[in-house]
Amino acid sequence: MSKIALPSGSFPHHAYVSPDRNTLAVSLPGMDFSGGHGDGGHGGMPMPGRIALLDLNSGQIKSIKNTPAMHHNAIFSPDGKEIWAAAMESRGRVFVYDANSFALLNEIPVGQKPAEITFSADGQKVFVANGGSHSVSVIDPFKKEVISTLAVGKNPVGAWVGSDQRMYVDNEESQSISVINSRNLQIEQTLPLGFMPGMAALHPNQTELWVSDAQNGKVVVFSRLQETQTFTRNRELSTGAGAHAIAFSKDGKKAFVSNQEAGNVSVIDVLLFKKERDLRVGNKPNGLALR
Repeated sequence: MSKIALPSGSFPHHAYVSPDRNTLAVSLPGMDFSGGHGDGGHGGMPMPGRIALLDLNSGQIKSIKNTPAMHHNAIFSPDGKEIWAAAMESRGRVFVYDANSFALLNEIPVGQKPAEITFSADGQKVFVANGGSHSVSVIDPFKKEVISTLAVGKNPVGAWVGSDQRMYVDNEESQSISVINSRNLQIEQTLPLGFMPGMAALHPNQTELWVSDAQNGKVVVFSRLQETQTFTRNRELSTGAGAHAIAFSKDGKKAFVSNQEAGNVSVIDVLLFKKERDLRVGNKPNGLALR
């Protein structure tokens, strides 16, 4: 295991691998989000941000770019030519940068206090969770314009991509998941949780939705009913204090959960639904990106 040192006080948040698997984009908001996102961020006060680009082959920092506003995440476009990031401010905007020169290409207005920005599985749409507007903005990534705004629960943090052409929105304050069909942009289900979600991840078999419960240090699994294609609560597993990000191996046999307060990553055998071990990492791990 290797570590890449980042500037003190940068609070690296969420990580996304470039399509060629050579570069990692990490947001450096300079703020700790491990306790939740409050009213959709940091109160909407303008704050500058930074984005770090890391070389995954050498383990070195390629560059750290200053940006006009802090970001919840930074993500590559499917072709790897652009980096997208949302400004976590009351005047919500999405910045589109050239991935090589980091020149600002586009600025797209969205809702208030946007957090995570994600692409649909087919790369045809961009989803922005607007924590302050309780909505999700849907952007055409080619025309660089908003094509729809969907009302969801209170304080959505991210629209997490599923391989089933659906997006799973975790609403912190409402303690629910909104299931969006990314093709027709309809909300198919609102799933009540009874806890504040950290993140949602669809298993590769598309029959299970895993949701992290940070306050109780566990993941809760919802199973899809074949008859209705809706989800119902099925089982849960303790991982560690501050359970947050969830990622699956390509074959779906392993799950990885970052535990922010425990300072580790749990490795889970999906078939046995049993924790195999905990990997000690740095303090307050949040995002997970499997190369």
